[in-house]
Amino acid sequence: MYINYYRNQKSIDHENKTNFRLSLTGGEYRPTRLVRVSDWTIVPGSEALYGYHTLSYCWEQSGKIVQRDDGEYDCIDEGDHCVVDGYNITENEDTGIKRYLMRSIAPDRKTTSSKRATFEELIQQICKDFQVDYLWYDKVCIDQSNKEEKSREIKQMHKIYKNAQYTLALIPELCITKNEDFKCEHSYYGNAARVTALKQISNSRWSKRSWTLEEVMMSKRILFVGTDTNLFQHSLHTNTTPTTFVGTDTNVFQHGLRTNTTPTTFVGTDTNVFQHGLRTNTTPTTFVGTDTNLFQHSLHTNTFPTTFVGTDTNVFQHGLRTNTTPTTFVRTDTNLFQRSLRTNTIPTTYDDFSGTLLDFGGRPGVKGTINQALHHAHFRTSTKPHDMVFALINTFSHLCDEIEINYSTDIHTTFNNFYRHIALKDLSILCFGCNWSENKSELKQTTMGNYGLPSWTGIRGLHSTEPTNTATHIGLSYRIDDSMQMRITTKHWWKIPVGGYFTYKKERKNMDDYHTRIYNARSKGLKLNVEYENKDTILTEWNIEISMSTGCWMTHYHEREGTPFTQTRPLSLTEDCEECIILPILFTSYQPVYNRAKGHDNGIFNIRRYLQAYLLPVFRKSPDRVGRYKAIGMYFLGREPIRRDTKTVGWNHSVGRDDIDPNQSPQEILNILFENNCHSVSEEFIIE
Repeated sequence: MYINYYRNQKSIDHENKTNFRLSLTGGEYRPTRLVRVSDWTIVPGSEALYGYHTLSYCWEQSGKIVQRDDGEYDCIDEGDHCVVDGYNITENEDTGIKRYLMRSIAPDRKTTSSKRATFEELIQQICKDFQVDYLWYDKVCIDQSNKEEKSREIKQMHKIYKNAQYTLALIPELCITKNEDFKCEHSYYGNAARVTALKQISNSRWSKRSWTLEEVMMSKRILFVGTDTNLFQHSLHTNTTPTTFVGTDTNVFQHGLRTNTTPTTFVGTDTNVFQHGLRTNTTPTTFVGTDTNLFQHSLHTNTFPTTFVGTDTNVFQHGLRTNTTPTTFVRTDTNLFQRSLRTNTIPTTYDDFSGTLLDFGGRPGVKGTINQALHHAHFRTSTKPHDMVFALINTFSHLCDEIEINYSTDIHTTFNNFYRHIALKDLSILCFGCNWSENKSELKQTTMGNYGLPSWTGIRGLHSTEPTNTATHIGLSYRIDDSMQMRITTKHWWKIPVGGYFTYKKERKNMDDYHTRIYNARSKGLKLNVEYENKDTILTEWNIEISMSTGCWMTHYHEREGTPFTQTRPLSLTEDCEECIILPILFTSYQPVYNRAKGHDNGIFNIRRYLQAYLLPVFRKSPDRVGRYKAIGMYFLGREPIRRDTKTVGWNHSVGRDDIDPNQSPQEILNILFENNCHSVSEEFIIE
């Protein structure tokens, strides 16, 4: 594959992010080697005093792929990449002509010139155009012929991408199709051009590869460079502030990036910064008791300048819009995830990158959970199947540091080692549902189906999208044996009947009308009172609720005997069944609530708070294996209501009792949920 690159790029960003992008600094870590862009020379990583960038691309983008006699592949670069100068997209340019020009440069364009280039020459030109001085590029920064070095450097890739200023991703499929899209506003994505761009990125080769998933999840920020268009994005979850106004003041830098206070180098000295920035112009939090506590609290939490703005507009904007006083959403002091991620971040447009993928492993107070990574990873590919696992090992380096990266290990052993290891550390691997759309057409085709993985890995389903904490009942234990069977032992479980939602929906008419009605009500900020609704409306509401909270559609529902139908709850299952087992493993999923950012145009958001949703794993007996079970999906308990004065499909009403409060610890919730389902003898559930 060969790439055309038009130097006269047009940004799709809804707001101009050039100054923000150029002002960014990375972490302190440096790779072993880097490429110095000016002369394309390999140098020690320590030479990059002020930071470096990383490259994310598909191997097949770098040239022509040929298979050797031994079955391995080589990439031959014949220098057929193309760099185009002087090309300009006018307001009235015909789309058809423009697409033709992308394939072959028109010779009659007097202002346009082009030159052939190797892949490295192409990358060098892109880096110069975007003012990148040092680049980490795996093909030249890792000695590919040295197996020991390759294994060692691969294990450091999470550090390499995490500490970069930003990652530069090559997406040749990204290109302008309609100039008018830049003027057409979109409520969530800023403009229609961004909607098109995100679709192009999603459908690109880059979005289908395992290593590029790891690279974007470890990156804090990313610049997508297309044929003639670029797009910059950063995470909505991470409190990162550009720091060009910090200079050499180490203490101010630490306050700005490490303690979420506003750097104020425009005040004279360190002492003045501390006294003026933190002791005078602070906003006391609202959740403390006395004036003294307010004062003490304001010194140790997030503060922001209010009066000494001066002439530096950027400092003022970052001070007031990012590192602001924490909201009062904190439930308890026991949940580190909830406390750390409620901070205000730099606003941006919402998409999969800002909302889920970027800075997956570096968010304050918590690492990303396994269900989120597998939501994407189970549908990615790689030239070598080992790389599908090695990319995940890098993503969860804090959990998998002791796993060896060795291409000579049998592929089935490699897969088994990873899934066994990760499941013993994070049971959110069980938090998955059906991989079907509402119309029962398969959403995605898993790429992990050829390695004999057990049902508890979720490869036949779709993992939930949001970060998920896991708690088990105090009497539950589990292990994974040598044959990859998960053995869960407990005295507490439910055995419940379930009804098929697809079957019910097929027998009913006008179910789409209920969807329209509910969506219209939600768009107006209204919630239906389920006490006065019929069965069709309640099931439709549950279907919407579980899909919004997990990314999976409802396939079945549990109608509890002797209770109102309003207390029915949804399930998302990979297999049809009439009876299933629920074990006391509580998933607490955190769904961000986005606010439109003040002072920004339409389509710019930050995170206001997180809503907690609660789920349980679902199992069924294997029809042809006595004493064996399969993991088949999740049971949706509900989520905390946004408004507590209405009875909706929220928490207490769906649970059917008022003594269960989302403020309680997961252990307390599990104890209440399973208090009437304690059996006299423990049972071992063997999950294949």
